[in-house]
Amino acid sequence: MLRQYQQGLAPDGEPFHCFRLTNRNGMCIDIMDWGQRGFLAKCQ
Repeated sequence: MLRQYQQGLAPDGEPFHCFRLTNRNGMCIDIMDWGQRGFLAKCQ
């Protein structure tokens, strides 16, 4: 389930998107997408 969504500009002026996905057991995955500059995912 998508819990949060945020978009904006990074300090270098590039757009970014942040998503938080959560399953019903409470496990979360944060996904950050900086377009061509990078992609990051972490579990909590």
